[in-house]
Amino acid sequence: MTDKYQAIKEKFKAGDWVKGTNKHEGCSQVFDMDSERPQPFDYLNETDPNEFRLATGDEVKKTYPDLNKDDLTAAYTRAGE
Repeated sequence: MTDKYQAIKEKFKAGDWVKGTNKHEGCSQVFDMDSERPQPFDYLNETDPNEFRLATGDEVKKTYPDLNKDDLTAAYTRAGE
């Protein structure tokens, strides 16, 4: 059986913060990447990694203002800030 989320799993890793592009809006943290239902991708029924990009720390903070700096480490690090 092929993993329909293989391309997603190659581009993103658990703990990353992603922002939807094109048809998806919002910002979410990636989880369950070692399962057959990686989130938020399975929830959105999206297998195209180009429908997402890494969110910046500022985008995450704007969406989730109550997060502290430690919660944003992955966003700032992976987005190259």
